[in-house]
Amino acid sequence: MTGPRHGQPGGRRLVAVRHGRTAWNAEGRFQGHADPPLDAVGRATAHALVGELAGPEVALVASSDLRRAVDTASPLAAACHLPLTVDARLREVDVGAWEGLRRPDIEARFPADWQAWSAGADIRRGGGETKAEAGRRAAAALLDLTAMADPGSTVVVVGHGMALQASLSLLAATGFAALHAPPAHLGNGEWLAVTVDPTGGQRVAG
Repeated sequence: MTGPRHGQPGGRRLVAVRHGRTAWNAEGRFQGHADPPLDAVGRATAHALVGELAGPEVALVASSDLRRAVDTASPLAAACHLPLTVDARLREVDVGAWEGLRRPDIEARFPADWQAWSAGADIRRGGGETKAEAGRRAAAALLDLTAMADPGSTVVVVGHGMALQASLSLLAATGFAALHAPPAHLGNGEWLAVTVDPTGGQRVAG
């Protein structure tokens, strides 16, 4: 699943990948900073991504420090003969006390927060962090990681659905990335490619 490539000076091609499936994904449980492993489908997805993304143009492979991201990224890093760069700033939005719960459980235990979140409010779910806060820290990580690679090369980053969506939206809003439309929430194993110039916008505070 590819995005547009733009000829920005100093641009690097950033491929943002959402980790493969876990049992919690399959069960509809909120994960946040919890650390369930990939399930069999997720492990198969990790190996399939090698065929989709590996190539000599890949200069860096990175992931969040949560094992569902590390285990998705590791086969690709090995295939590209690169060390895996791990950055905790790429973690998913912290959902606090919502971790491990399904939506009906949350609606029953946290009705006011569930109603606010369902209506689109960016709240600290379960006492965690807002999506905007996670987007700022993940965007700072994406800028630092792309700056480690030479212009014209490809950087592959494996992260998490909400944090990636928020960080890519912020990079577009601050002039570091060009997107024709707001990025969609990626499904497990899906990816989006954009060109990012880590010197070309207004610096994002981590």
